[in-house]
Amino acid sequence: MPHNFTPIEELVQEYKAMKYGAGSQAKEMEMPMSPPEASEMQEFAEQETNNAALHQQMVSKRQDSIKLPPDLKKIGLKTDEDDQFKAALNKIKLPISDDKIMEDLQAPPSEARRWYATILLYILERAHLTLKKVGTKAVRMFKIN
Repeated sequence: MPHNFTPIEELVQEYKAMKYGAGSQAKEMEMPMSPPEASEMQEFAEQETNNAALHQQMVSKRQDSIKLPPDLKKIGLKTDEDDQFKAALNKIKLPISDDKIMEDLQAPPSEARRWYATILLYILERAHLTLKKVGTKAVRMFKIN
């Protein structure tokens, strides 16, 4: 019959041999830990610096935007060079101003204007936009998930 287990007789014997204080058997077995030696710490630090140097060699900075072929431009695809994102910020028209929405969000939940502002903010969030207070004005920003 084959053995389908790892023998642990050595561990059991070590456990039985451990005694604390007045000859009582240990209830918990603690693994002895030795502090790392200075040479091990130095090797680890050297590996970290080598990894950082290797990372700098392997990683290169890419362009912020890509150049589109003319056929893709003809069908209407745009990049951020064409201010596509800036135009999208003001593309969504709402019945009240962004400043008024931010002001109404501070109203008590029992008032209708708070609910109306929440709905308008939801519409902006569906377009991956959000409002942020900068100084005294509300500014539309792209929401990054």
